[in-house]
Order: sequence, then structure tokens, then C-alpha cells
Amino acid sequence: MTPLFVWLGAVGIADLAGAGVPTAGRMRYTTRFTVAGVAAAVLVLISGYEKPWITAIAAGCIGSAMAAVWASMTDVAADQDCPNQQRASAAALWGFMAMCGLVVGTSTIWPDRSDLWLADWLDDLPYATASVSTQRTLAIAATVVFLTETGNHLVRLALGSVRVTTGAPTSPDSEIKGGRLIGPIERILIFGLAIGGEPTAAALIVSAKGLLRYPEIGSRSKDLAKGQPSPAVLSEYLVVGSMVSWSVALSVLVWVPS
Repeated sequence: MTPLFVWLGAVGIADLAGAGVPTAGRMRYTTRFTVAGVAAAVLVLISGYEKPWITAIAAGCIGSAMAAVWASMTDVAADQDCPNQQRASAAALWGFMAMCGLVVGTSTIWPDRSDLWLADWLDDLPYATASVSTQRTLAIAATVVFLTETGNHLVRLALGSVRVTTGAPTSPDSEIKGGRLIGPIERILIFGLAIGGEPTAAALIVSAKGLLRYPEIGSRSKDLAKGQPSPAVLSEYLVVGSMVSWSVALSVLVWVPS
């Protein structure tokens, strides 16, 4: 597994663990960066790097530090009392991309990878894996985890950075809570179909979402008097959110090893 997928897998696991903490605050923050450090170390150990224990300790420390920054930025951007949520959201979004760029840029200084002990176990599984390398399997698994809760964070930050949710008494985010479940499923399906060489099927999922969602937006006109978001606000919310969600799912494809 390349350093990028170690980072994506670690932060994905950490954000999932943080989502399991019932209340936001110090406990969730501590959980996220602690789990990220442990996950990064474990992912390095199973990825077959030379000098595994030294590399794992280094990856755990670096992953924990980066996850602490990421958790702090997302917490500030989600704070309703933040004086400028738009800037905080943009800073968190660009910060995450900068961290990914840093990991990719420094990947050449990581130790070489040797044969994986995990490879023999994967080859013995009941389904055919002969045509898929172990490194590719691990990268895909890390990406799937990343596309769940971390993907939701990125979509919310993108929406907040362009202030899509303003202009209505009630935030669309509180009105369309199903997107928090639909989004990860959609991203995983699009990623899976695209990496499996079925882009047409992925396009059908995109089309189906539009057919199912946009009639609902038109029906919201009668709710304007009740202080609900207008159809225009909901349309912008769904378009921007969907485009970012699809971009997150597809942007990882270029880095998946063959």
C-alpha cells in the first residue's frame, strides 16, 4: 500500500471511529487522532515495508499529528459559533488536500516494499484474486473506508466554503439528512464501477440520483411559508454536494496501483 492510501485508510478509520462518539468535543477529537495513529501503524505493518517496526512507528506519529490537525479544522468549521465558517471550511478543505499532496510528495523517501505476508492469505480466499495484486486490494479497501465518513466531511466543507447553505431560515443540511447515508453509498458504487471498468453503469447511478431527487425539490415550493429552504437553495445544495461527492470518488482512481 502506497503512503497515500495508508493516510486515506487511517483518516477514514479515524473519522468513522469519531462518528461513533455520541457527542462532539474533546473525546471525539482525541478518538480521531489516536485511532488514526494506530491505524496508520497497522496499515504500514501489513503493507510489507522494509524496516516495518520503525516505519510503522514513524507513520503512526505522523498520521496522528496530521489527523489531529484535520480533526481540529473540521471541528472549527462545524462550530456554529465560529465567526467565519466559510473561511474555516475553505481552510479545512484546502488543508486536507495539502496533507494529501505532502504525503504524495514525500512518498519517495519511504522504504521499499517487499513481499507481503498478507498475499498468501488473500490468495487462499474462496474468490478469485489472481488477477488483482495485493497492493491494489489493500488500496481499494482503504479507499472504500475513506469514502464513507471522511467523504461526508469533505462534501460538508465544500458546501460551507461557498456558503451554499445560507439564504434560507433552515439549513438544507438539516432537511436532507438522508444524504449522509446516500452519499457514501453513491461514492462507493461509483468508485467500484469505475475501477471495475464500468463507467456507463456509474453514469446511470448519477442519472438515477437526479431523477429521484429533483422532483422532490420542486414539491418544496409549498413549504416556503413554513420557513423551509427554497427549491433554488436545495437545487444548489444538491448540485454542488453531488459534484464534490463524485469528484472525491473519482479523484482517487488515478492513484490506485495496477
